[in-house]
Amino acid sequence: MVALSGCSTSTPDAAPAPRAATLDTVGIDLDQIDTAVSASVQVAREMNKAGRADKVESELSVAAANLPQPDTDAVSVARARADQATSAEYEAQRQKAQAKAAKLEREWAELEKQVLENRKVLEGKDAQIKELKLQIDENKKDIWSITGAGLIVIGGLAMGFVSWKVGAPLLLAGAFCAAIPYLIDSPAFVWTGGITLVACCGIFIWWVFDKARDNINETPKEEIQNR
Repeated sequence: MVALSGCSTSTPDAAPAPRAATLDTVGIDLDQIDTAVSASVQVAREMNKAGRADKVESELSVAAANLPQPDTDAVSVARARADQATSAEYEAQRQKAQAKAAKLEREWAELEKQVLENRKVLEGKDAQIKELKLQIDENKKDIWSITGAGLIVIGGLAMGFVSWKVGAPLLLAGAFCAAIPYLIDSPAFVWTGGITLVACCGIFIWWVFDKARDNINETPKEEIQNR
């Protein structure tokens, strides 16, 4: 049906994600605009000397498209300059514009330098934060390992001096504590945690059943002794 209706079964390519604006990307875009404007103005001057007025207007329109709209005051100043300014006044304006452009270039270079230095500082701080997180994780593992070792020691003593019923759960708890940091980092954590929970429930049910059985077995002995 899809083929008969003339519809395409292929999904259109997703539109590319917009580029995130950064100081680097903005600087590159501004450089491209400046270069395009400068090139259009230079070609317009060449076309003017060649007497091709139509191309002069075309190139200047391209240059104007890359620039923001001027305010009315700036346009008035430019018109007055075109009507009344002398060659010396034009030269002064050119020198002033060149000095301002050079100043902006120096300030932009300094700003890029500061950004690079700040980036290096931030990268260093990120590395320190990662190192601190690793140390914290290692300390957590040490805490669990020490706790597990302590429970294993206590469980061993309980096995030897009290009862295996007391020592065995402590040994299991110690082994589980020592393994917790590795279990959490494991991709099978959910399964391991579920199995452990089931095992703990089974041990608890067994303990309750064994306790009840001991109470039942002790009751006839007490009755016999009372007789």
